[in-house]
Amino acid sequence: MPRELRCAGEARWDQQWNRWRERALTVDVERELARVERAGGGFMTPADPRWPVQLSCLGEEEPLGLWFLGRLSDSSQSEGHVSIVGARASTSAGGRCARNMAYHLARSGYAIVSGGAIGIDIEAHRGALAGGG
Repeated sequence: MPRELRCAGEARWDQQWNRWRERALTVDVERELARVERAGGGFMTPADPRWPVQLSCLGEEEPLGLWFLGRLSDSSQSEGHVSIVGARASTSAGGRCARNMAYHLARSGYAIVSGGAIGIDIEAHRGALAGGG
């Protein structure tokens, strides 16, 4: 578990742990964090000054942490945030569309926010990174 999460002291941690326990025990999180950091990413909790304040409106559903890859822009410098989400089992045409849309939005100054799933989500990330986002 990333050290940031160990220190978070969140009461909800027990609930989250029980939900993900089986999967989590098979992953070397510290090794994965080091791999992501080498690739230019990282992990953050709500205590991080870069944390998206908009997530606080989720109350108890606010994530305990976020993995990220790429440059985090100062939200005050972006035109806005756009989420691009879709099917994990997307078609090649759907993937091209998501990648192209994210590319052009990133080039126009928008921050692309998407999940970490395969399919449309990963294509949105690829397009955003290619567009300088």
